[in-house]
Amino acid sequence: MKMNVCLDANVARLVHIDWTEKLELMVKQGLDRTTLDDDSIGISPLLGHEDCDLGKWLYGKALRHYNYSRVVWPLSDVHQKFHRVAQHMLEERKRLLTPGHDQSAAERIDIKEGIEQSLVEIHVLSREIIYLLTSMELDILESDKPSFISNSIRVLKMLVTPEPQTPKHEDIPTFCESSNIEGKKGEHVHKNYIEKINQTRLTHVEWVIDLQNAFRNYGRTVKLQPAEQCNLGLWIHNEGHEFLSQHTEISMLDQLHKDFHHAADETVSSLRSGRFQGSEESYHSALSLSKDIILLLTKVEYLYEGQDNLLKRMGGGVQNGQTSEVCDQS
Repeated sequence: MKMNVCLDANVARLVHIDWTEKLELMVKQGLDRTTLDDDSIGISPLLGHEDCDLGKWLYGKALRHYNYSRVVWPLSDVHQKFHRVAQHMLEERKRLLTPGHDQSAAERIDIKEGIEQSLVEIHVLSREIIYLLTSMELDILESDKPSFISNSIRVLKMLVTPEPQTPKHEDIPTFCESSNIEGKKGEHVHKNYIEKINQTRLTHVEWVIDLQNAFRNYGRTVKLQPAEQCNLGLWIHNEGHEFLSQHTEISMLDQLHKDFHHAADETVSSLRSGRFQGSEESYHSALSLSKDIILLLTKVEYLYEGQDNLLKRMGGGVQNGQTSEVCDQS
């Protein structure tokens, strides 16, 4: 199987983000209404966790073919929780807006506050789903492509050395071989941009995973690069700079990345000085920030692709437990 951005585990992230964005839009619009109108967002929010697009893929192809991945069952658990919260939130929204439900002003405020709290939970659970899908994607690539492992080890060594380095073009793992993925104007620069986002995202997660293993020697041999010199930092301040500055919802990626490096540095410093409780707290902070980073990188990709390219990659494939014809590279 060739590595490409149309791999079903990769596309599953975009399917989930698309569904979640529409869910949040439906709920936020509902809070500003006084009656329950017919929704035209384009999702069926009360579907069970086994019936939505991600669920069909997860309990279909993912369990059949990717059951070796360490994250399949954790992903299933989080996905079920996500649907429970979504269903409760929408039931409360319906109760708020359905005529005949006479609530006092205080009760309506309580319901709205409960819905807003559910939106926070949805964000946290969605973030976890995206991170687990990225971890599964890495498991699949490492299982099917030995060359990806050697490439990743080389990139990892680059990240933990103090000298700024830029990987040669031919050394960067390629995640799309399809000429069908074109830019909004048919430019190949669009395809290259999407590939770079994916390479940056996967390298970041693999670095976090291997960083945890490096702490077994109490951080004595770990040398972390500054935030502006690592793979993600270089992307943020070069290819990603213009796009990030145009979208306020993802513009905080740079600060999150700096905070992540600060937490990673604190972890290593605590390990070296024997402050093990502090190192554990710092590491969990770094891991949480990493999940925020991966979510934002996925949103960058979601926003940059545009609806036409999203439909090409999403197609009908994940829903049916396979990639779409446009993206099929297996």
